Amino acid sequence: MQKWTAFILSGLLVVAFLFGLLVKPSDSQANLTTPWRATYFDNTELLGSPIVTRNERNLNFNWASNSPDTLLPADQFSARWTGTFTFESGQWQFSAGADDGIRLWVDDELVIDQWQPKGDFTIYSVQKTLKGGDHNLRVEYYDAGGFAGVSLDWEPVSAARPALQATITPVPAGPIANVGADILNVRSGPGLQFTRIAQIFLYQRFPILGKTNDESWLLIDLKDGRTGWVSKRFIAVSGTLSTVPVTDQPQSDLFTGVAGVAFAELNIRNGATSRAEIIGLLPQDADFTVLGRNNNGAWYYISYQGVQGWVYSPYVGLPAGIKQYDIPVVK
Repeated sequence: MQKWTAFILSGLLVVAFLFGLLVKPSDSQANLTTPWRATYFDNTELLGSPIVTRNERNLNFNWASNSPDTLLPADQFSARWTGTFTFESGQWQFSAGADDGIRLWVDDELVIDQWQPKGDFTIYSVQKTLKGGDHNLRVEYYDAGGFAGVSLDWEPVSAARPALQATITPVPAGPIANVGADILNVRSGPGLQFTRIAQIFLYQRFPILGKTNDESWLLIDLKDGRTGWVSKRFIAVSGTLSTVPVTDQPQSDLFTGVAGVAFAELNIRNGATSRAEIIGLLPQDADFTVLGRNNNGAWYYISYQGVQGWVYSPYVGLPAGIKQYDIPVVK
């Protein structure tokens, strides 16, 4: 009997061991690679029960005009992040960025308190001396409306820039274009048919110098001696456009096409769909001119030996330095 008992116990231990190998703790239980515990609220004061609770690897978010989660509104939400991190002994610089309000605690000491709307992404820095070991960090954030984003970074003071209480982008006089896309193309004229002359990035701000009649395109000062046109669809305007003059639209520097090469034999069709009529054949390795693309870039409008039509873009090569978004959308 004792032998059978020992055998059964031994078998149970083996099963338990194998179960432990196969069953891993959930992310909320094992938080080794997701150090931040995040809670999101559907109001600006972190009130009530959180709508979303999850672990997050980094505290560096750019939501622009979107929501952090489908369960949350795109405007007027708040969030709290908590985590424990190991620091070496010495002086550290913490840099917290937000659009709009943010607070930072280090070991329950409030070291950054900027709980007010700003209207643009602002970075606040503070230096603090820490003993070596684990320290608790807590970040609270809220979005008042418009664009939303938050970040937190830290580094030893020996490697840090001088501490700043607030770094705010200077606001020039007149209406301002606030970039609302991660990357936005600047063109030589007010339309996709004009060539791209620069790219600008989220939260950057530029004076508005002109506009089209329908205000769908804005002429901005790139602050490097150049001006260029951007689509108002991706811009939040600070101020009013009523004082901005309608600017003459240039007719030069229109997109006239770029060279393309076919990686395979392709049908040329009279529409941007595989159901469209075939009107020609593009041989493999043939040279031709790309004149435009459809909305999603799946098809290119080309010209080859007097035939103009559509070919499937994945099998088309473009010249070095030319990206698909440099090709204008055509009907």
